[in-house]
Amino acid sequence: YFPSVFNFILAVLLFSIPKEIKFKKPDGRIAGIFALCSDLSLGGYLVSSVFDNFFYENFKKIIPVFENRVIYAPVMIILVFISSLTVSFVINVFYNMICDFAAKTKNLLSKKDRSENKKAVSM
Repeated sequence: YFPSVFNFILAVLLFSIPKEIKFKKPDGRIAGIFALCSDLSLGGYLVSSVFDNFFYENFKKIIPVFENRVIYAPVMIILVFISSLTVSFVINVFYNMICDFAAKTKNLLSKKDRSENKKAVSM
């Protein structure tokens, strides 16, 4: 699925480019939409092989004749695409939750350290 490290790095760089686009007129919504599309497309690309294997293998078993499968190909493509983006979105949500938790924990620990240092200095 990822035949070489070079292909993997190229994909990451290619899908990360839209996130780095600077707009002449900064609008938070447009930049946010580009960032979200960039994140979801990279994640969707990386997890799509899981859905390719799952859906297409089952699809071949259900409809064994190739000529009959061609009719349903657009449905399968859309199904894989939506599934990949959905899983990418869920992964991004969990990632953001973990990052928020780590930041809050870091702030809490640094406040605790500062208060302990103030107590030690005042004694």
